Amino acid sequence: MSRKDPPSTGARRRAASSALADLLAKGDGLRVLRLLEQLGLATSGEPGESTEPEDAAPIVLGDEEPRPIGPWRPSQGERGLVFERAPAGPFGDDWSPVPVLSPKRTLLPLRVCLLGESAAAGFFYAPELTPAAVLASILEHAAPGLFEVIDLTRVDLRPDDGAEGLLRTLVHALQLKPDVVALFAGNNWVRTLRPSSLARPEFFGLARAFADGGMAKIASDLRDSMREAYDDLIDQLALATRTANAQLVLVVPETNLEWERRLPVAWLPGDATRRWYLLADEAELALRGGEAARALETAERMIALDGGACPLSHRLRVNALLRLGRTSDAADAALDEIDGTSHYALGCPGSGRSVREALRDGARRNEVGCVDLPRLFSERSGGFPGSALFLDYCHLTREGMKLSMAGVAAEILRRAGRATDIDPLVLARFAPDVPVLAEREATAKLLGALYALHRELRGDDRTPLADLWLDDALKAWDGAADLMLEYLATRAVPEHALEWSLASQRLFEGTRLLPGGHHLLAGEGRRLRFVALEGREHAAIRAALERSGRHEAASAARRLFEKYPSPAEGFELTRPFHRDRRWTGELGVDDDPRRCTGSVYRSYWRTCSFSFVGGGVVELDLVARLQPPGGGGEAVVTVRDAVVAPISLGERWTRHRLRVDVGDRDLVRVTIRWPAISTAGDAACERILERLDCAIPVDFYPVFGQIASFRAREVRHG
Repeated sequence: MSRKDPPSTGARRRAASSALADLLAKGDGLRVLRLLEQLGLATSGEPGESTEPEDAAPIVLGDEEPRPIGPWRPSQGERGLVFERAPAGPFGDDWSPVPVLSPKRTLLPLRVCLLGESAAAGFFYAPELTPAAVLASILEHAAPGLFEVIDLTRVDLRPDDGAEGLLRTLVHALQLKPDVVALFAGNNWVRTLRPSSLARPEFFGLARAFADGGMAKIASDLRDSMREAYDDLIDQLALATRTANAQLVLVVPETNLEWERRLPVAWLPGDATRRWYLLADEAELALRGGEAARALETAERMIALDGGACPLSHRLRVNALLRLGRTSDAADAALDEIDGTSHYALGCPGSGRSVREALRDGARRNEVGCVDLPRLFSERSGGFPGSALFLDYCHLTREGMKLSMAGVAAEILRRAGRATDIDPLVLARFAPDVPVLAEREATAKLLGALYALHRELRGDDRTPLADLWLDDALKAWDGAADLMLEYLATRAVPEHALEWSLASQRLFEGTRLLPGGHHLLAGEGRRLRFVALEGREHAAIRAALERSGRHEAASAARRLFEKYPSPAEGFELTRPFHRDRRWTGELGVDDDPRRCTGSVYRSYWRTCSFSFVGGGVVELDLVARLQPPGGGGEAVVTVRDAVVAPISLGERWTRHRLRVDVGDRDLVRVTIRWPAISTAGDAACERILERLDCAIPVDFYPVFGQIASFRAREVRHG
């Protein structure tokens, strides 16, 4: 009997692969595979798949072939090398609109290149008024003819070495032969936790951290890794500028400490999550009742439970400390709030302690210039910087621009030997203001108000910052009321026509050009096309029109919805168009409501709100349940701030039909307040660990309730 030939290598591999697949398909097979990956005994990805970043061209410095500087492409002009960019158009883009850059060819004037993110770009005021223009004006006032300023800022400039990231932009900007590079960045230097976009090894690190200390440990590890990365980035920036014989000035950014960032807490073990929310309610009641000391003690008990990883507990502490007159302690607590926000996908940008310390330490370590805006702004604002200096969470008012650029100018003058001891506050006081058109002033304030309405996470429906800017906009320009009405008119159209309506065309038409050729809504205003139907902004703008005495305009705003079509099947309120933008229902998974189109709406907040257009009797048809394991409880539905009815909910899907007379046809806001969260913290934490061990995206945050459908339909008689 002849011996059989051994199977081929391919056949052996196929047999082994089939057997391994059978084993992994059973029981804990997926977890076993993930453990093998952690030990390096298995790899993820396709064969031959590269794990290196995809950036093509290397970063260069020296006499190599000229490289693009962001959107500016090298070319040969009449006087030699220049860098030109395509026109940004009347609405602009994320980069500075400077059309042509050229390398410095004379000893004087000394060249200052300003790089930075949206705060450095003059968000809301640009392109008519920018920090670069303010810096140039202050330097010209202090040392006529000695300096020129080149604006290389970019909205959302990323702290990486990507094609248009900070490191590459700075290195390639050295081709312009600057004498000084001023870097005003750090508000975007955060590392958010997005479980849906993590690589497999990152899941395993998260699992270890969560097992060791829950979300507090994850947040701490993220800040530590961020600090290491930014220490390295600052050293590279300093080395590049030093190699090019340029001075580097780092600007430590400040953040609006009045801005509230009330994001919810991640799951805690046992019944700690439920106790945390009960304490939050208690602290809110204490603040409303004027019991600041009690609110402070309650907020500190919340922090003891969440480990300092939730911004809401810190904000309650901030508000209590302010009412007790402890401003310095409140400012420190506001920094805790910002640090506690940095890992949230929905968190607003802002420079926390890690970023500030990285910039300060990096400046000392590399012996480069440092402008400490937190200290400068604190001195100017009595220890708690707020709306006098900021339009929103980090973007500057005209006064904020002037003060920050006075700080930069003072450091540049000191390094140029023009002044050894100059006070930025004095420099800002005596330097002339850069003029700005009334139209741009009013539009900047309107945009700041809309940002506050869309992005500030307050504990109630009060809108103090939005009210302030709406009132200021109406004072700044007589045409502001018409602009607000035209904006509201773009919202008063059906969802499918939002971007293409006659009202939208009118608002964004090319005839709204300012003398410099830019559109009135250039810059951030161009993004207004993508805002959903917002009940709060309609209410805030109408109230502002009334306060200013523009009663006819307020009446016109109320009439916008008189002819709004109401489909027979009604409106599905869980669609992104109808949701309150502050509560997207996708915390930790995706922060863009336009992409939140899952079949089930999940509420990560105790309260969620929706808006629709209706009049007369309206039927609300709700299919909902509590997140299992949720037990049972009573939710409360309110329409236009009036309670309609309580509804009983459990873990099973149930249907509830409610009828309510909403009065005259108008925008209607409906709110659901869910029952208290369940006590099933241990089960939730175990589920989080299991999914992390298997590299499966997971929500770290409790869900108060789920909605399969929520339809609002006018009841038609006859």
